[in-house]
Amino acid sequence: MGWKEKEESKMKKVVLKTERLVLRPLRKGDEKILFENTNAKITRFLPFDYTDLKKCRKTVERSMKSFGKSGFAFLAFSKNSEFVGQVNLHDFSERFRRAAIGIWVTEAVQREGFGRELCVAILDFGFNCLKLNRIEYKIFTKNKVSEKLIQKIGGKFEGISRKSICKYGKFFDEKIYSILASEWKRKK
Repeated sequence: MGWKEKEESKMKKVVLKTERLVLRPLRKGDEKILFENTNAKITRFLPFDYTDLKKCRKTVERSMKSFGKSGFAFLAFSKNSEFVGQVNLHDFSERFRRAAIGIWVTEAVQREGFGRELCVAILDFGFNCLKLNRIEYKIFTKNKVSEKLIQKIGGKFEGISRKSICKYGKFFDEKIYSILASEWKRKK
């Protein structure tokens, strides 16, 4: 087994912990958790939806296959095992040391600070463990809650990517924010 294979093998076992949360990679059977905990309100600003179990299963399979290679998707649970949400690094480039972040939390725990906690955990993982230089956060232009969140944790607005995301056959603009490793270290 070569170095790259050993690293990928170690990555499959990554579990992140915060003060209130445990984040673990997606695994077989998680499609039910995703399906039961999302709805149109949660997914309206996400580039995907979990409207049926088959779509959820494909997402879990894709996430498991790409974990440690082109992305890192985690499910988040409270210390008492209550499902809280999902966070991931995607569009991962080892060569350019960059990725993008995606996050959502269940309706039951929105506005309790879990979104911020998930962002901090994944940013720490990206900058400290993966040694990334840049992490982007792409937001539907109407998603004011996510925009406030990324601003609070130090994201810098870079501009608007016009008609860059397609959902339900319609194209939408996205606001692009980023955080650099040097900015994150100063913030800590």
